[in-house]
Amino acid sequence: MKKSDLGLDEIWEVDDILHGAVADASGNKLLAGMIRDLRRRTHVFNAYRNPITPKFTAEENLFLLEAIASGDQDRAENAMREHIESVRLAIIDRLSGARR
Repeated sequence: MKKSDLGLDEIWEVDDILHGAVADASGNKLLAGMIRDLRRRTHVFNAYRNPITPKFTAEENLFLLEAIASGDQDRAENAMREHIESVRLAIIDRLSGARR
């Protein structure tokens, strides 16, 4: 199945699974709960906006997973920081109406 074969709901579902697994792997229940709550809020935010093509590609998620799987804590931390920054900028763009 190609990414183009997936609908937005399916992309969000896979992304939820990925982020939930990473959150659970942290071993920090408070952090995992906060991540799930933030994702719920993001879903609500997107539900009331014009649909857009997901900015976050399978390649970005694969990069994150490979960094985690490497066992290199610094690499994994940097990959997550880059992902969070990418999401932050996308949210700012969405709220301001800008397109990067």
